[in-house]
Amino acid sequence: MVGEASNANAKDLRICTAFKEHSAIVRGLIERMIGPDPFVDDLVQETFLIALIKQGNLRKKSALRTWLCGIALNLCRHQFRRNKRQKKLLDKMSRAAAESPRTPEEVMATTQELAYAKNRARKLSTKQREVFVFHELFELEGQEIADALN
Repeated sequence: MVGEASNANAKDLRICTAFKEHSAIVRGLIERMIGPDPFVDDLVQETFLIALIKQGNLRKKSALRTWLCGIALNLCRHQFRRNKRQKKLLDKMSRAAAESPRTPEEVMATTQELAYAKNRARKLSTKQREVFVFHELFELEGQEIADALN
C-alpha cells in the first residue's frame, strides 16, 4: 500500500515537472496550430492528462518534449475536425432557418414530418439513437462514431 502511494507520488511529480518544463512549448504549438481559440488552455491540460495516463507508452529513446508535442498535435487535429463539424452544423441550421416554410400548408407538412421523425427515433434502441445522432447531426463516419462511443 505504501509502495503504491509512493509510486503514484513519483508519477505525479514527473508529470508536474514535465508540465513546468514543457507547457510553454506545448501551448505555443497549439496556439500556432489552431490560432486564437477559447480551447487552447483545455488542449494544453488535455495533453498533459493524456501524458499522465499513457506515460507507460513513452519509449525511453523518445524525447519527452517530442512525445508531448505529438499528443498536442493529435489534439489539434481533433479540434480542427470538431470546429469543422460545428461550422457545418451551424451553416446547415442557418440554411434551414432561412428556408423555413412560409405557407400554412408548408408549416403543417413540416410539423408532420418532424413528428414522424421523432416517433421513429423513439423506437430506436439507445445505441442506435446514439449512432444516428453522431452520424446525422455531427456527420461522423463509422470509425469516428465507434471511437466516440467506445
